Amino acid sequence: MDTNENQMSLESLVTQVGDELISRGENLVTAESCTGGWVSMLVTSIAGSSSWFDRGFVTYSNESKQEMLSVDKQVIEIHGAVSEEAARHMVQGAI
Repeated sequence: MDTNENQMSLESLVTQVGDELISRGENLVTAESCTGGWVSMLVTSIAGSSSWFDRGFVTYSNESKQEMLSVDKQVIEIHGAVSEEAARHMVQGAI
């Protein structure tokens, strides 16, 4: 699959997610770290996404995870900033 096909595939997937969220009356919130806001950028590149995308957090540093998403410092120290446990806490903080 070349770059253009990948982009079209991602746009199609994001559009499907948006359609599903609209049908459910729900919104999307992202809490990103290693992706550096890439998911939010992809979502907001879709026309009309403002009707189902609420906000995005890009928390690359450990401090930003703690400050913006209330990730406990001990979670990061014990499990690491790039761990399932930290990601779960990021989700809870975003919600």
